[in-house]
Amino acid sequence: MGLAALWLARGAAPSAAAPAAAPPDSSPLLEHAPAPAPAPALATADTVRAVVLVFGVSGFLALAYEVLWTRYLIYVVRENSVYAFSMMLAAFLLGIVAGSLIASWLGDRIRDLVAFFGGVQVLIGAAAFATIAAMGLIADTRGWGSDGFWTGSAIRFGRCLAVLFLPCMLSGTTFAIVARIYARRVDTLGRDAGVAYAVNTLGAILGAIAGGFLVLPLLKLRAGLIVLGAVNVLAGLWLLLRRRTEGRAPKTAIVTGILAAAGLASVFWAGDPAQKALADWTEKVVFYADGRESSVAIVQTKDSEDLLLLVDGDGQAGTGTGMQIHLRLLGHLPAFFHPNPREALCVCFGAGISLGSLAQHPVEHVDIVELSRAVIKGSTHFAPFNHDPLHDPKVTLTIDDGRNFLLASQKKYDVITSDPVNPDDAGVTSLYSREYYELVRDHLNDGGVACQWLAGYGAEETKLLMRTFQSVFPNASLWFGEEIILVGLKDEPRATLANLRARFAHAPVRDSLAVIGVTSAEELLALRLLGPEALRSFVGAGPLNTDDRPLIEYLGPRTRWDEDDGQDTFWQALGTRRDPDMSDWLVSWSPEDRAAVAPAWQWTDWILELQHFEWGGSEWRQREEEKDLAAEEKDRRYLARERERAEKRAHYLDTTWQILGSPVSKVHLVMTGLGRDEPRDEAPEARRRYDEEIAAACAAWGAGELERARERFAAAAEARPQDKRATVMRAACLLRGNDLFGALSAMLSFEPQGEERWFGVSELRAHLVRHVFDRMDGMSEEEKAAAGRVLLELTPPDAERPESSDAYPWLEEEEEGPRSARPTAEHAGAVDAWRLWYRDAARDLEAKDGAFTWRQDEDEQESGG
Repeated sequence: MGLAALWLARGAAPSAAAPAAAPPDSSPLLEHAPAPAPAPALATADTVRAVVLVFGVSGFLALAYEVLWTRYLIYVVRENSVYAFSMMLAAFLLGIVAGSLIASWLGDRIRDLVAFFGGVQVLIGAAAFATIAAMGLIADTRGWGSDGFWTGSAIRFGRCLAVLFLPCMLSGTTFAIVARIYARRVDTLGRDAGVAYAVNTLGAILGAIAGGFLVLPLLKLRAGLIVLGAVNVLAGLWLLLRRRTEGRAPKTAIVTGILAAAGLASVFWAGDPAQKALADWTEKVVFYADGRESSVAIVQTKDSEDLLLLVDGDGQAGTGTGMQIHLRLLGHLPAFFHPNPREALCVCFGAGISLGSLAQHPVEHVDIVELSRAVIKGSTHFAPFNHDPLHDPKVTLTIDDGRNFLLASQKKYDVITSDPVNPDDAGVTSLYSREYYELVRDHLNDGGVACQWLAGYGAEETKLLMRTFQSVFPNASLWFGEEIILVGLKDEPRATLANLRARFAHAPVRDSLAVIGVTSAEELLALRLLGPEALRSFVGAGPLNTDDRPLIEYLGPRTRWDEDDGQDTFWQALGTRRDPDMSDWLVSWSPEDRAAVAPAWQWTDWILELQHFEWGGSEWRQREEEKDLAAEEKDRRYLARERERAEKRAHYLDTTWQILGSPVSKVHLVMTGLGRDEPRDEAPEARRRYDEEIAAACAAWGAGELERARERFAAAAEARPQDKRATVMRAACLLRGNDLFGALSAMLSFEPQGEERWFGVSELRAHLVRHVFDRMDGMSEEEKAAAGRVLLELTPPDAERPESSDAYPWLEEEEEGPRSARPTAEHAGAVDAWRLWYRDAARDLEAKDGAFTWRQDEDEQESGG
């Protein structure tokens, strides 16, 4: 635009044959003009050139600032959507407009325009420093604005204004000031303005490139802003010092220099905004990198020691049980439903768990496409959980956009699975559009299988994404894995239940799925929610998410804040449409196959009921409470809730048990995942002995020598009592040998030091009680007696005697006075006695200060248990 203005100005210059211009005092345009203000101090030609040069530097810095601010503000706004970027751009432009208005008003009142321009440059640098401090302070109020889309948007826009308005307003004053300095003749006004604008625009182009490709990767966000601000300050001071050599010594340099120093000091006072935002997730940042494409962090979550991958401040993948379920299934499901996969493609690396799971199948080659180099750089932290696929010789990594990779490639695959970030993140919807799925379909061989993860949004938005996928893959099915997973077949089904069972015989596949508790082909099939026809009926007719109409990019962020997003009826409808008939998905499906899957199917029905209760529960709970349910139905619902709490609070023991229930060649995965404490004063000898004992224990376990493994784990725990791994692995080893009481005692033997907590040890102890209780039904009489003794040891008696003892025969045998309704040692093996006690107590165990107490649950008080 600047070059165009320059060209137009040259074309409009008066020709030599044109009549001479009238003197200014005789111009009809100035005949009635007001008296001019005192003339501003004129600058020399060298100073004017210096001003234009600094104006170009100002354009460079403005766009480089914008690149860094946009990335940094994601941590402050806590959203990476088109709405967030619109707010940032609006705040940026509003500041520019305000600055331009101020400059037009001040222009005739400024005596020394060059000094003013230099001072503004120094102040822009100071304001850039201050933006870091402002973002650091605002990051502490990140919880504000979560009540509704419009309220939240207003508050997030306010945050953007608080950060950007001052520096952008100062930048907005510069063009009007430079135009007055540089364009001193009416007949060359257009040309002079065009030259100034061209220099500024050229600087802006270079700044946009340098900000993203040089400053960000080399200096990172915080240091990058500091360096850019320092350049602004130095450029402004340089201009001010030039004025001094011309006989002018403005105080502007001193005042603005002090303000710049104050701005720089505020950077170190307020702290790093990114680190403050990450503190919402964790107290320990394991890895952090600002890359060209994104800022990536790996943190240990507060409530456990699970690792979580954050891309631009948004959680994307992790090692928690819930995330591992869907991440592993994304790799396993498509491979299972292709009878003989040879070539596979995984789009997006994330934590690498999906890729690693896919690579466990007998495929010949797997391509992985990931856009962010920072994600790959941090992937080493997930190696214990993802089978370390980047060191697998059959895996090839390509740094590229997944869609561009497919557009440029002619290669075809048997399996393509995608685990991109949330579809409402700005720019990501292209990996959830109809055109993308058509591209995937065109790159599948005959019989190929596609798999896609879907984030949880409102009911209609989720159906939109499902409908889009099925518009390209009519033979698509919906699967449950904590999140929703879609699997689409290019052609008719080709896999059989026998194929799935044979694949489970492959040890790497079996071990990988055991981590999430899936131990058979029947259990895997039980995770299916809807078949092709049921899915088509469920989503119905409606709009699709396309490149031209990326609806989810605009609808998704809105439903995040919608309290009534329809998830209640969504899950209820899913539950009523499920059908265990797999004849539409597997070849040669028989009644015997259906009977084999039935037990696992009943289990997933229960899981879905809990999922529905968690998502929308209030209306469902009210309807259920209004029904006149039989006593045994109330018991069933109550026990289901008890099991739900157990799963939510401490799923780690169950996960460990599932791993150890299969061949233990990968037992080190569990151990590495537990993490390691590193006390500063630890003696090298203790650490060496600990490592030796752990290695010996693992070797013994792998050889099937459980007794020796237990001894070695116990020795490791003695050598390093503060390390939780040896204690947990000894308990797991005892469980492997069916010594339930010994395992519980081992778990209870670990006492955290000081304020240390691991895996919520108090909640885990309470879970162990329910772990025994939940499994009493399936135990032998001898096992029930042993389990009852465990419960007696781990649970406290009631504080008050029940009003009626008719249902408690052991109370009738006791003397009068306060007595516990808890079963006595004589009745400890009676499952019904424990169930009755749990139901009537309608309470929950809580561990506090090393002892169990009772805590009344408000929702159970209202519903009557």
